[in-house]
Amino acid sequence: ASLQDLVCAGLAFAPRRDSPSRRFATKAAALAGDTSYVPDDDGTAVFWRHDTFRAVGLQVRAFGKTVDTAAIKVRLAREGSGHEVDILGFHLPSGPEKEDRRHVCLRELISWYKETKIPTSGSEHKDVPLVLAADLNSDVWFEHEADGTCSHRILTEEWGLRSVWQDSVALPASVLKMRGVASNQPTKWGELMVETIDYIACSAGKMTFESRGDYPTWTKEERQRVRAMEDQEAISRYLIPSNSVPSDHRPVVAIVDL
Repeated sequence: ASLQDLVCAGLAFAPRRDSPSRRFATKAAALAGDTSYVPDDDGTAVFWRHDTFRAVGLQVRAFGKTVDTAAIKVRLAREGSGHEVDILGFHLPSGPEKEDRRHVCLRELISWYKETKIPTSGSEHKDVPLVLAADLNSDVWFEHEADGTCSHRILTEEWGLRSVWQDSVALPASVLKMRGVASNQPTKWGELMVETIDYIACSAGKMTFESRGDYPTWTKEERQRVRAMEDQEAISRYLIPSNSVPSDHRPVVAIVDL
């Protein structure tokens, strides 16, 4: 199905058909001799409680160099009050060498968000707040060699959003993983990745990070010790995927009070 087919069907889902996880799953099935295996859908999705909200608008936008990368925007209206909120989700390209490309994607997306209009469900609603949830694949403390700009700063300074990680001296690490030789990303084999690359941000209201489970939180200096493999106890305790966190990203949960 095309992106437009999914929108017409009312599905708030933007698939990534050529993602590393799909390639890995297909490769694993082939090695196991399963020629009929079809990998699960992978991509960006927005979910909401149907007894609390109703969707009044849905849009999707492919961005970057391939149509396989897309953002999804859903306008939700709260049942009863009619108060509205825009939810925007997307997943940017990975790799430190792609930071410039991520900047292009973010600027492309903010232009699209500002230019595309979703009719509100009531004439009294003019400035609809935005809540963004995304895997930027760019660390909060990423240091760009050219001008010091990073994806997090583009969110807060150019988009004008309040990030859940803004002004944090110690950051929860949403990623602490090491790819093995079975991975479809050989340039990352053996590299210990300790990063905060998953974000929630909003244009209005208050936001509070909600730690779920045993969540590692470090200062920049403490994190560097982990990345240099000097803190073996922390690596042993927090490395994922694990039995308690069966994903290579920890969940980022925030309470947003609009």
